Amino acid sequence: MDQVGHGRAESGVGADVLAQQCADGCGLVALDLFGRGPALVYKPDSPALEYATRMAHSRPIAVIEGLHLSIRGWAVATQAQNILTPDEPAKEFPEPVAKELERLEFHKNNAWGDRLGNQIAHQSLDSIRRAGFTDRGAIKSWLIAHGASGRRMQRLDKAMNELGYPDE
Repeated sequence: MDQVGHGRAESGVGADVLAQQCADGCGLVALDLFGRGPALVYKPDSPALEYATRMAHSRPIAVIEGLHLSIRGWAVATQAQNILTPDEPAKEFPEPVAKELERLEFHKNNAWGDRLGNQIAHQSLDSIRRAGFTDRGAIKSWLIAHGASGRRMQRLDKAMNELGYPDE
């Protein structure tokens, strides 16, 4: 995140807003610093979604998906409502994928950096890939919704690259 701004909302409401944005325009995060209102995340990449999720705490959060990251996993994990199809819940993952995601989440405490964690990450990601699910962004966003961040995502990306997952 290259730019950080803090200022007044232009709508005239006077709410303080914190915004972060990637150099290429992805990942705008706007939220009320005093905890009164919802957070907005526009076209996030992994760091922007993780940042917004962490900063929003238990407040409402609106995410507008862009091309940088599939937020399907985040939507499933948070039971998010799609405003275009409000009567349809987020499409759940197939059972073998969901099981391996839960296994990944359980072993994320050391960022999959120790020998056992790294082995489990590779096994789970390989099982997910063999089940025909290769949506890197959905996997990452699901884990972000469950508290994974920064270093964990870098290690996960490395493992996905080693296993031949397509780029986001």
